[in-house]
Amino acid sequence: MPEPSNTSEQTREVILMTAEQQLRRHGLSKMTVVDIARAAGMSHSNVYRFFPTKAAIFDGITQRWLSQAEKHLALVVAREVSAALKLEDFVIELHRVKRQKFLTDPEIFATYYAVAKECNDVVQKHLTYIHSLLFQIINEGIQSGEFQVTDAEAAASVVRSATLRFHHPVLVIEDRERDVENEARAVMRLLIAGLKTRVL
Repeated sequence: MPEPSNTSEQTREVILMTAEQQLRRHGLSKMTVVDIARAAGMSHSNVYRFFPTKAAIFDGITQRWLSQAEKHLALVVAREVSAALKLEDFVIELHRVKRQKFLTDPEIFATYYAVAKECNDVVQKHLTYIHSLLFQIINEGIQSGEFQVTDAEAAASVVRSATLRFHHPVLVIEDRERDVENEARAVMRLLIAGLKTRVL
């Protein structure tokens, strides 16, 4: 299959940007493909060339935001600090990214929430990527002697599960009235202590 042309990629980006604007204006349930097409100055059939369903547009919007968030999180992993500090900062930043999106861009977060409920490929790829970053940090700690655990893969799964309440979209919404960052830091200190003593 040939690679899409730059024009096709640009059109796809225009559709997604326009869809985000329409979401913020009309909300998740009221936005239509016709709204997007009209605002983008194209026919709705042209929108369907790139996104065969409304759900595919939601997937595209979610993937677009998650890709931006993942680039930000990768910068945390690239910092030259101890593995313990990097691991704590990574989980805190993951929490902040999700919470800030909910607070400042609720319509896009609602789209992410709707897609996450379906557990489709977009969300699964995001979770796999988050796991890979946790693995990278923990493996660095093992290689440097900072962490005493021997199975970085298993440890990454434990850390992701233990911190889920701080970044899962359902739980981010449930905690909307209070800032749980201090709780997240306390959990991370316990987990890091376990990594350093081979408890995990």
